[in-house]
Amino acid sequence: MVQNKEKRKNIACSLYYSLSFSCRLALEFIPGIEQFVNNKGISKNFHQPIDKILNFIYFDSGNGSPYAFHLWFLRDLIFIVILSPILLYVSEKTSKYAVCGILFVLNYFTIPILPLSGMFWFMFGYCFLDKLSNLKSIFIPVIFTVLCITEILYPCELWKQIKIPIIIIGITSIWILYDKFCPKDFEIKKNNVLMKACGFTFFIYLFHEPTLNIIRKILIIPFHHSSFGFAFSYLASPWIFAVIWIIIGIGFKRIMPHIYSICTGGR
Repeated sequence: MVQNKEKRKNIACSLYYSLSFSCRLALEFIPGIEQFVNNKGISKNFHQPIDKILNFIYFDSGNGSPYAFHLWFLRDLIFIVILSPILLYVSEKTSKYAVCGILFVLNYFTIPILPLSGMFWFMFGYCFLDKLSNLKSIFIPVIFTVLCITEILYPCELWKQIKIPIIIIGITSIWILYDKFCPKDFEIKKNNVLMKACGFTFFIYLFHEPTLNIIRKILIIPFHHSSFGFAFSYLASPWIFAVIWIIIGIGFKRIMPHIYSICTGGR
């Protein structure tokens, strides 16, 4: 059963990659649109050997991220799914907290291929996720707010060294504030407006690169690259993009519901 779930996760990850890759590749060849695509990407790498093309698409396009760079976490997830039996075995033979601690330390080093950051958070959730609900103190979000303000006012190298503890405090703060302001009986599926608004979030995220960048550049044109034009483009482009892709998503979901479900992992 576990192996079947892992296979389905890897298949879904590959589908996400392929779908986003196909979209980005198609945009590079549409007349009048290709000029708005920042990275010409794979269309200029067809002459490479197949192994380098696959590496470019799925692993590292030259900047440490795959070609569809906003899906880097799916690449890491594939590795984590493959390594999860090993992590579970070692945790059972020793201690899951020790494994989590070792992965925390390893984040201060660089090991090629291994997604150490993702592996740490994977183990952190395994160790502590069920314990977050026991934290109730509003003092924790206050500490997180003070740390964020201090980091903005006094930037230095120290903040990079304690990034993970700060993120942990931030996650805990969000959890506490959610419990404070959200009723215990709240279910998003009972709220039609929120259900519709959140129904296309992953679909929007899947295609926001490079299409959001295209819309942003097009909006600047009428204002001749003025300060107002850049500000308007920056503020308006996400809303325009979201509306366009929600309409596309609705049509896609109605016409090809099964394919849409596969593309978005059933979200």
